Amino acid sequence: MRPKIGIVGSGHVGSEVANEIVRMNMGDCVLVDVLAAGVPRSPGMSRDDLLDTNCAIIKEVVPHLMRVCPDAVFLVITNPLDAMTYAVWKLSGKKPGAVFGMAGVLDSARLRWFLASELNVSAEDVHAMVLGSHGELMVPLSRYASVAGIPAIDLIEPDVMNRLLERTKNAGTELLSLLQSGSAYYAAGAATAVVVRSLVNDKRKVLCSSGG
Repeated sequence: MRPKIGIVGSGHVGSEVANEIVRMNMGDCVLVDVLAAGVPRSPGMSRDDLLDTNCAIIKEVVPHLMRVCPDAVFLVITNPLDAMTYAVWKLSGKKPGAVFGMAGVLDSARLRWFLASELNVSAEDVHAMVLGSHGELMVPLSRYASVAGIPAIDLIEPDVMNRLLERTKNAGTELLSLLQSGSAYYAAGAATAVVVRSLVNDKRKVLCSSGG
């Protein structure tokens, strides 16, 4: 029996998630767009600026989800991500481990890319982990980053490493300033698909996320 994957909100991020799910043939995918799952950031906005608007949307969406799919695992993408993940968990009444927030996978991928670019190596050979909030308070664990097994701190000067860590923290804002309008969604969609594939296929991957 093929897994059933539902996406609430088929804007840029939701559509990109669906595209990745279909491309990887993970299962049967359904998009629902009447209940938008959150508005995106605009240039000059912080993730926290979306709190009131998106919390109101979450309060409307979650009861419907619990009625039609009470046993589903919920993966939250809506910003501010950590607050929205907590809200979904509290509103749903689900047990810990049934509600996740897609954060660390995207942030870790950004740090891996910045390290790989600095060292002129493939990102596939770079391992890095980012914990904490999906925002300026995230915690990139530089001492655990490695390149083909070599600690990254042995390859990069401290001031350069600090610059890359700060760029990781502000990567979303950097993208918004470049786009001028709309929001960053390709990487968010791809990162979400990584989490979905791990859940659907029970891959037992070690991934960073917000948890409810």
